[in-house]
Amino acid sequence: MESSAHAFSRRRFLTSAGTAGVAAAIGAGCATELHPPLPKQLDAEEEPSAGTVAITLRVNGQEHKLKVDPRTTVLDCLRETIHLTGTKKGCDHGQCGACTVHINGRRINSCLTLAVASEDDEITTIEGIGTPEQLHPMQEGAGFRYLAGGTTLIDLMKLNVEMPTQLLDINRLPLDKIERNSDGSVKIGATVRNADLANHPIINRDYPVLSQALLSGASAQLRNMATTAGNLLQRTRCVYFRDPNMPCNKRTPGSGCPAIKGQNRALAILGTSEHCIATNPSDMNVAMIALEAVIHVQGIKGHRDIPIGDFHLLPGNTPHRETVLELGDLITHVTLPKQSPGSKSVYLKLRDRASYEFALASAAVVVSVEDRTCTRARIALGGVGTKPWRSPKAENALVGQSVNGATFKAVAEAALAGAKPQSENGFKIELARRCLMHALKLATS
Repeated sequence: MESSAHAFSRRRFLTSAGTAGVAAAIGAGCATELHPPLPKQLDAEEEPSAGTVAITLRVNGQEHKLKVDPRTTVLDCLRETIHLTGTKKGCDHGQCGACTVHINGRRINSCLTLAVASEDDEITTIEGIGTPEQLHPMQEGAGFRYLAGGTTLIDLMKLNVEMPTQLLDINRLPLDKIERNSDGSVKIGATVRNADLANHPIINRDYPVLSQALLSGASAQLRNMATTAGNLLQRTRCVYFRDPNMPCNKRTPGSGCPAIKGQNRALAILGTSEHCIATNPSDMNVAMIALEAVIHVQGIKGHRDIPIGDFHLLPGNTPHRETVLELGDLITHVTLPKQSPGSKSVYLKLRDRASYEFALASAAVVVSVEDRTCTRARIALGGVGTKPWRSPKAENALVGQSVNGATFKAVAEAALAGAKPQSENGFKIELARRCLMHALKLATS
């Protein structure tokens, strides 16, 4: 009997129980071994027993001499013998991506790859791409993810873009309420569903820009599942980011940004860098930055209150860092400040089709007007920025001015002054200008 603490694993128990049940059903005399025995580390002088072969697997730069049944997969060797449990057994058909490893630099489904066919190959698992002192971006928080609605996370897991080893379900936490605070602000729990938030009477009455933004995004089914915190953390729809076979600095820093010379029609023209031009896809975020929301976070370092303008990061040289959240941080709620009396707000979204589609350009406008003169303005753009894009220059161009077409044109020019179009998305400059001008007209009419 093996003395190792890992010798009797959950999988071995389930395998043994399943085999015993089949054997009992068909008769002990006729039972055959339905599963290969688990692989075993070989001692220096030990010879393989009958029915097994000796192989050497090179995993994360270290050699492991094993005794295996010829039917044993790479996944079984990694988990049951070498005890690298970051690689998971999910569907057992190579479709879920949980078993993905790199063999000689290529992505391979380890649950479908025989160990004997991988001898002397270079195998790299999630554990082997960084060190505890210097984690690879894929390992930062790779141990777990918080799960609420899952409308973004589960999609990315299916694509092998996100590969957490554990999911922590937070749906039972008391974070699903919308409440008015004593100072007139509104507290929105992290797990409030987008549909409930969009249709809440307080939001409809006092923050219509937020309700309009939420209802313009996704489908009714997705809005019923998606949460406030999940929407804040929604990741880009750039096709290169969502395809693990393609290089992407946001997913694998240093690999390059093929979007700059490739398919970039839907990507950003504001806040870009030579390393990334991916857009933030959220409609809700655009409305919330115009409303000057504050995000409340609980983590290892205690409680933090983060203005939404400081929450999302520009790509710069570190496009894999999208927010200021640190490992273990949990968004608990969002606060919307009390709105000024008489303020009006509008969210306008332009897209390729009126049904479920992401913005090519959008505008969130919150304004106060007295005697046809703007006294206060908050302006944000979506679909054109690498983060939800608030424009102080546009706000300054509007405050103190008469609300008319000429003013709106000057405001739109200021909002897009720093735009840097790519090969396919130059049209977004004029589209965003017109979007903002019309949103201002609606808000001030």
